[in-house]
Amino acid sequence: MADILGKVRRADQRRLAGEMMGRWTGSHRRVAHLLLAALLLVGLAAPAAASSSSASATALGPPVPRSLSAAQMLEVHRAVDAAAEPFDLGGDSGGLAVPAATGSSETYNDYCDDAPTAGDDLRRAVITTFPSTGMMRFEIETCGVITGDAFLGGVSLVLMTTDERTYLVTIRQAAGSFVGSVVETSGGDPLGLIRHTGTGWLADDGHAAAYEFPVSALDDPDAFFFWIEARDASAQIVDTMPEPDEPAVGVWPGSCQRRDVFRVTVRAHPARLAHALTSARTAGLVASAINPITSSFDVTLSGEDRVGQLAALPGIAEVTASQLFEARAVPPDSTVQAFSAGAEAWWRAEVGAHAAIGRASGAGITIGIVDNGVDGTRVEFGDRVARGVDVMRSRLLASGDNSDRGGHGTLVAGVAAADSSAVAGIAPGATIRPYQVFDFAGCATANAIERAIDAAIGDGVDILNLSLGSPGVTSPALSAALERAKQAGVLVVAAAGNDALVDQPTVPAEHPATIGVGATGPGGVLAPYSNRADWVELVAPGGTGTTSSTGILSLGERDGFAVANGTSFSAPIVAAAAALHLEVSGATAAVVRADLAATARDLGPLGRDRDFGFGMVDIAALLTRAESSQPVTVRDIASACTDAPRGAFNDVSSTDVHAAGIDCVAYYAVAGGFGDGSYRPGTPVSRGQMATFIANTILTSGGSLPPPSSAFDDVAGTTHETAIRRLAAAGIVSGVTADAYRPAATVTRAQMATFLVRSLEYRTGLPLPEGPSVFDDVAGNTHEVNIGKAVGAGLTGGATQQTYRPAGEVTRGQMGSFLARTLAYLVDTGTASPR
Repeated sequence: MADILGKVRRADQRRLAGEMMGRWTGSHRRVAHLLLAALLLVGLAAPAAASSSSASATALGPPVPRSLSAAQMLEVHRAVDAAAEPFDLGGDSGGLAVPAATGSSETYNDYCDDAPTAGDDLRRAVITTFPSTGMMRFEIETCGVITGDAFLGGVSLVLMTTDERTYLVTIRQAAGSFVGSVVETSGGDPLGLIRHTGTGWLADDGHAAAYEFPVSALDDPDAFFFWIEARDASAQIVDTMPEPDEPAVGVWPGSCQRRDVFRVTVRAHPARLAHALTSARTAGLVASAINPITSSFDVTLSGEDRVGQLAALPGIAEVTASQLFEARAVPPDSTVQAFSAGAEAWWRAEVGAHAAIGRASGAGITIGIVDNGVDGTRVEFGDRVARGVDVMRSRLLASGDNSDRGGHGTLVAGVAAADSSAVAGIAPGATIRPYQVFDFAGCATANAIERAIDAAIGDGVDILNLSLGSPGVTSPALSAALERAKQAGVLVVAAAGNDALVDQPTVPAEHPATIGVGATGPGGVLAPYSNRADWVELVAPGGTGTTSSTGILSLGERDGFAVANGTSFSAPIVAAAAALHLEVSGATAAVVRADLAATARDLGPLGRDRDFGFGMVDIAALLTRAESSQPVTVRDIASACTDAPRGAFNDVSSTDVHAAGIDCVAYYAVAGGFGDGSYRPGTPVSRGQMATFIANTILTSGGSLPPPSSAFDDVAGTTHETAIRRLAAAGIVSGVTADAYRPAATVTRAQMATFLVRSLEYRTGLPLPEGPSVFDDVAGNTHEVNIGKAVGAGLTGGATQQTYRPAGEVTRGQMGSFLARTLAYLVDTGTASPR
């Protein structure tokens, strides 16, 4: 393959670039206009495509196979028709009567609704070899049914082999038949040499056609570059794979890890993204996954040796090899039209999904699906597919749009949120927001995923589902994007992968910011394909078979349904379970993640293990926990503190979460600062200081305290002696022992709750009602009842949603908030008047 990269004639590339631009029909120009509009939306007013002359300046992109003009193609059709025997299909379409693949098979996906008629609107192509028979099959699927004259122009695989020969492999209708042909277009004769003709097949549903021929017709190539074109009856090109605004060719055979063409991510110098884009386009490259946040985009080079030339172009700061990702389904998916839907789906039963009925549906929660698009027209989604982003083509996706490119994303979204009697997702009320990151060969770059994550953060999604992956460790740039999502409060769920790997990393599931999800089959048995490692956090059903009783039944293509297997479908089960929790609890992403682990049904060895993580997600237990852990609401201090001047201390930032409380207690003279004008908000509060703060709160709010007692031998002569002894006389404080108060010891959060509760009960003359028991770590604590009272009065919240951390120290900043809420309680209850 390296030879072909260096041998392709640049003159041919220049000519073909011009011809390709000229061949684009109105539908293709509309696509280019959409791209330009999208670039303008993100502030990149750059040309939508380079001209043929500018594209020839450096020619860094991969070679483009030769195609033919419309007139030349018509001549080829006539020659093939004259040479071929008629193959009458009769009244029966014959089905797609070709043998199952036994060799390498590569699938390439396209968008629907971008060609004039549905019958020649390309959807998918599959290129398969059969080593045992020496045959190759070219199969094409269209978005609409192939009827009437829709396939007269046919669909051609335009390819260039490693020895620089170019061919057309075409399937078309002719004289009531489906005819396939292989025509060599190399050499001096532009009409080429007919290498093979044969019978074509039509699928029973009319959406696919295939043609099988000897590999020797292509001189047994080890690989080739290609693109695919659909033509109308006049031989004009009406649709292509890839799209005109994507890299110009594919490489076969290959995978997302193949390096015959070199995928790279370009990062521009600061504020020079538009300049870098122009440089790349002038070099004949097509930019995708444009990310204004990181000033980066992806391009495809003709080889690794071109990296230096690209890096030297104006505006470009760095060029790095792209980490490439694949969807996490176990191919092939089996499409089904009829099935038994009467019983609860086994995979829903395994996770206790029935327990959510009538309690939660995920309503009001948005799940971002970073995948290959979602068919938003499906009735099973209602109007719950929101506006998304086609990252590859830098365009917005309208609400309810069909952005599906291969079916995987719709399958995933169906598991998460479909709502029908046939397929019920885990969270049938949740909103889906699609982020399309895959190219026409089914590959996604790390940069595209980063762009999707940043877009999702900006869109305010609650949960991100990443049913994709790649072997290896997370790159620094993708790691930074995942951390940005975590900091924004987005819960990220990722498929563990289907490579049957043990103790090896898989991106992005291995990253600490994500929940890595493995797969099980019926009965909670670990799926044999599921990756196993200590970073696996949970498991959920992923299926182990091709029927609805063993695989995952979800939404397929063309309003149908499909059974699939893979961690791709385990991940959205967990993502949707998290949506149910969020709807009920309103908790933070960190709390939901902790609760998913804490309520999981343990499988395998006791405790967390590399096969099952914490275990199988358990929706019944999760919702019970969510319902008992409503977020704690602390008291608003505005009633007491509105008039408090801001900025009382030089070391308290206005953005400090405790700034308003600190300013308030300074205003009431409850707590003061130090001689240098500082407050030192991070310094722990001592038991002696706490006594003075409490005494000042009671007195400044109009209350009184009894004279000092003689309690505690260890407070004599200390700054806080009077306050401690007056509070002791009032029954508000007690000692660590009968004779010792230990004024220098730091106050714990549990002790602080008791101090606040006793001071309010003393000041108001009324007992505080017992509050809710919402924290897991206070049961049996000496201060448990008073912690509940303090929570009920809005004086304190938890350290996390589920924990109070009763032994934790209290800082001066925190104490400012606690005392400000105490003052607000007195004002709110009419016990005191605001200052």
